[in-house]
Amino acid sequence: MFSRLFFLGALLCLPGGVLWALSPLGVYLTEMRFGSSDTFWRLFPSSVVLICAGLVFHKLRGAGRGSRLAGLGFYAVLLGAVLVVVGVGLKFYLGLDDVYLFTAPGWHALRVGIFVVAAGSWLFAVGGLRSETLPYWVGLPLAFGSAFGALAAVRDLSYLGVALWVIFGLAWAWMGLAPIVEVAARYWGGKRLKTERR
Repeated sequence: MFSRLFFLGALLCLPGGVLWALSPLGVYLTEMRFGSSDTFWRLFPSSVVLICAGLVFHKLRGAGRGSRLAGLGFYAVLLGAVLVVVGVGLKFYLGLDDVYLFTAPGWHALRVGIFVVAAGSWLFAVGGLRSETLPYWVGLPLAFGSAFGALAAVRDLSYLGVALWVIFGLAWAWMGLAPIVEVAARYWGGKRLKTERR
């Protein structure tokens, strides 16, 4: 029962990663429709929360087990998610940045949170690869995507930054697909073995 729950929970990284990857499109559409991207940013934390929820279940399934680096990355992602939620709340719901224009606490918390999520993802991926609790076909895309996401968070790289942002989201979406790929590989492997025995 628990294994099935952990399996389903790990899939939450898929919608979270897809929402993250589509966020530049969301910003563009809300700016076209409402003249501002505020409407989109109010909803942005949902992608981070889904990624974190999926990560928790991946952790319960054994990803990153026995690696201090992966453990550090895991908690960094959770901390980054909290900063993102707080930043969005301060800026777009409470309007605190309109009062404190120079310090802009909400915007800075949001930017730092996004960077911490990306940096924590990189640590988790590298730790999982080193402890061999993440397969290379999952860990390597997440490691590279996380490095790209961290770069996009700290530097304004125009269209290149958008591409790096999207790659980071797709890396998490791929992480969400991993349990399905594993089950499919076991199924086809078992089916092939039965055929060979016949």
